[in-house]
Amino acid sequence: MKKSITSIVFACLCFYSNLILSQDNSVFNDIVDKLASFNNFNNLEKTYLITDKDFYINGETIWYKVFLLNGSNHLASDKSKVVHIELINNKNDVVTKQKLFNEGTTGVNGNIEIPETIEKGQYKLRAYTKYMLNEKQPIIHSKTITIQFSKPVNTTSNVVEKSNKNEKDNLLDTALARPNITFFPEGGNLVTGISSSLGIKVTDEKGNGIALKGKIFDENDNLITVFKSYEFGLGKTFITPEINKKYFAKITVNDKIETYPLPNPLKTGHVLRIRNLGESLEIDVATSLPKGLNETMLIGHIRGRTFYKHIEKSKDSIFSIKLLTKDLEDGVAHFTLFTQEGEPVCERLVFIDNEENDVVLTAKLNSTIYGQREKVSIELDLKNKKGQPLKANLTTSVVTNTNQAINSNSGIKSWLLLNSDIGGTITNANYFFNKSNPKRKSLLDALMLTHGWRRFVWKDLMNKNVSKDLKFKPEKGIMIEGQVSSFYNKSRTKESLVSINFLEDLFQEEKKTSPQGKFSFGPYTFNDSISVLIQTKPIKKITKTKKLSIHVEDLFTEPQLDEKIIAKTTTIEYNFPEKYFEQAYKNKTEKFKNNPKTIKLKEVIAAAEKKKTRQELIDEEINEIAVFGNVATPNKRIFTDSLKGGKSALSALELLHFVPRVQVIGSFPLQNILIPSLAGRSLIAVPPPLILFDGFTTDLDFINSLRADDILFVDAFLGPEATIFGARGNGGVIAFYSNRKLSSSKGISREFPNIIDFKIDGFSKVREFYSPNYDVPNLKHEQADYRTTLHWEPNSSIIDSEGKNISFFTGDHTGEYSVKIEGVTLDGIPINTIKTFTVN
Repeated sequence: MKKSITSIVFACLCFYSNLILSQDNSVFNDIVDKLASFNNFNNLEKTYLITDKDFYINGETIWYKVFLLNGSNHLASDKSKVVHIELINNKNDVVTKQKLFNEGTTGVNGNIEIPETIEKGQYKLRAYTKYMLNEKQPIIHSKTITIQFSKPVNTTSNVVEKSNKNEKDNLLDTALARPNITFFPEGGNLVTGISSSLGIKVTDEKGNGIALKGKIFDENDNLITVFKSYEFGLGKTFITPEINKKYFAKITVNDKIETYPLPNPLKTGHVLRIRNLGESLEIDVATSLPKGLNETMLIGHIRGRTFYKHIEKSKDSIFSIKLLTKDLEDGVAHFTLFTQEGEPVCERLVFIDNEENDVVLTAKLNSTIYGQREKVSIELDLKNKKGQPLKANLTTSVVTNTNQAINSNSGIKSWLLLNSDIGGTITNANYFFNKSNPKRKSLLDALMLTHGWRRFVWKDLMNKNVSKDLKFKPEKGIMIEGQVSSFYNKSRTKESLVSINFLEDLFQEEKKTSPQGKFSFGPYTFNDSISVLIQTKPIKKITKTKKLSIHVEDLFTEPQLDEKIIAKTTTIEYNFPEKYFEQAYKNKTEKFKNNPKTIKLKEVIAAAEKKKTRQELIDEEINEIAVFGNVATPNKRIFTDSLKGGKSALSALELLHFVPRVQVIGSFPLQNILIPSLAGRSLIAVPPPLILFDGFTTDLDFINSLRADDILFVDAFLGPEATIFGARGNGGVIAFYSNRKLSSSKGISREFPNIIDFKIDGFSKVREFYSPNYDVPNLKHEQADYRTTLHWEPNSSIIDSEGKNISFFTGDHTGEYSVKIEGVTLDGIPINTIKTFTVN
């Protein structure tokens, strides 16, 4: 018996009515609640990375932009504030890494200077947040770029780069190896007596898709149906299994018939069939079980957000429903059928791509043909299908056409809506978004049948194996975390006081660890690298365990990616022979010739440099490591190796006995410093002296734990000499330097108790893109202009109904240029457009 729901109104109300019906089924409520909870607590982020060009030569600059988005609704993410960028060579080694601070909602942009000495070849540029690493298989957006060496114009080679190819691939195989054929019954299983679709994927031993024809026979060699695979090896057919029969596919390869068994049909079970008509989805749920579909639930969600739920209350063996897609978001929709016990028995992916959801990004140029150094103006306008203006975050790049890919396989729409949601396994996802391709919709549905990657598994979700406790929390800045333990027993953690010191600005912060000795400082925001010192001391003054050890967690964790799963988002073929090399080489030569740092040297006579003595080497290095060593001279400097006899018995503070005007009072290890001359020169109370260790602020408790043998030298700044340290130097400054700081010294570097110092990388500085304005006279305009990137505007956003105006100037190189604009509307819809113009 069949039950059909044809009323669209009823279909729209179905979700709400079943909220009431489901109240008597706690299992179904639990499923919906856990899906909502997962989406709220474990919803991850997505990145999309854009570069100004597809191809570079050594010495050029890679200009890039990273959109950081909520993985569910594609709005600007409000979780992470830190984005990591890595340039990786073909050996999977990280060549360059950067991190940028995401201050607002427009994403982050930066630049990478390509070294002159870099090896040529293909490189992968990827962007991610640490929060994304919580996934078992992180799906990280990356882009493959090619870097070649610049060369003089008068060369004769004709370069055409191809990705994912080798010499063997260019040879015609004399024999085709037996292909791999995998069958994917719609919904999960073939069921006897019920007709369903059968997805087919045909690949070679390397995973490349193969287009071929085949036939399906039953065990008695009766022809049942035929099938054909197309691009990516994708295809589909239909089959109605009969009871107690097995089925086989047969193809002919090298004049030999190859046979492949189909999955064995179940005698009883469920089938989920969906026909995607574009404007609507026709859904059939069928079963061969005697009790029918009573107490089954069909749920539909897009990126974790439920949009449909139906609980069947009849004992019918089939029910049908029609859903309009105009009210749904574009992207991969997941439909799952559950039994009364909450067991998922069928699942089907469908791609929603309703043209009514499209938005139109218009880029209107004031001309299509320009002269050299002429101004180009572009008016951007963004509207939905109803003509209503929209706002968006956009990025614009204008480059020579000889640098653009003939067939680029990664676009913002194909990545956000498709590839990132099925595991990043499609090598050319743009194929399915080319509306001029008549086969794209059919093959896109075949793709949905044959791909089953999930961000979670239903059984894990129901068994609470999807944890809310994330290993990587969203980064809000630079965090410095670690744990304190006994110095002699690293497994014995210790509660203590921990302070952090930054050398560059004499910043200090102190806090108490947890009872397990854990500490956390931050979030901080600073650029470049900075020297950090962390020190600890017992909470109680009198304790047997005064020597502690500090363990700082790894500040950078690179993602572990399964390269077998993730497709390489590379460019299939480039079209940049001599024309691009000619323009790039001219531009590079012109920059070098006019660089103010370029010095034309006269003839010089080389002479052997006199070898420096050890004392000279030490003096040079001391000036490098001593705080303000080049701008301030201490009143007294004491070297421990200049002291005669008995120095091993001295404490670090007792070295100050050799500094005039400084007294050390008390006995080791409870000694103190007194500078009578400063204390008695004013009626105003003088603060205690500022104590430094290897340039960092510290306290007497730490210095009291050191012996003289730990110290290389001591600087004492007393009176006016201490003014370089500001108000903190009013009581004098005593600076201790450890014997591990000087590489020229004979002292052996060793671990100190209660202290650790290291350098930490800050956020990368972003250089401003230079674009000349030829309307304004400038001496620089006398230089030749062979720019390969005419314009780069990472934040060319539309923020009001008036749209956006972009302008720039052409250079001295003639030819075709492309204007590429990509971005996301403020309500999460990916958009892009490309325009071209000519320079004569």
